[in-house]
Amino acid sequence: MLVDLSFIYLNFLLEHYYVLFNLELSTLPYTFHVSRYFLYTLNLFSNFSYIHRNISMNFLTCEPNLQHNENYLDEADVFFNDPIGWLKTEYAASSKPWPSHLVYFSPLQKTLESYLSQSGYKQCTSFFHTHLPEGRVGSHVIVSCR
Repeated sequence: MLVDLSFIYLNFLLEHYYVLFNLELSTLPYTFHVSRYFLYTLNLFSNFSYIHRNISMNFLTCEPNLQHNENYLDEADVFFNDPIGWLKTEYAASSKPWPSHLVYFSPLQKTLESYLSQSGYKQCTSFFHTHLPEGRVGSHVIVSCR
């Protein structure tokens, strides 16, 4: 019974998050180009079936070390080792356009807020994610926009 209630509760939270996420997206006119970069890996976000709009969505990659290289770091590891350095390399030092939205978990907020502000972003919204934050996954999802 406890497992059933836990599943129902967690499912409710995910559904609530997706609804809020898409309400925020629905306030933008359809002519506005939306691109989102999720500063976490795809396995933490299963929102594809809820997006009913053609938008660009990118995620940090987390490929396995199939070559068995020593000291292997996937893109997510590189990002979390130096989030601001990664953003500078990925966007500020390249001709790649910044996404209209950056989506990340609350543990990164203090690290990123000053740099994102200098880069033209402001916090648009935040959503509750979990009562049990752990490691890179925080209690809230933060959405910063330009």
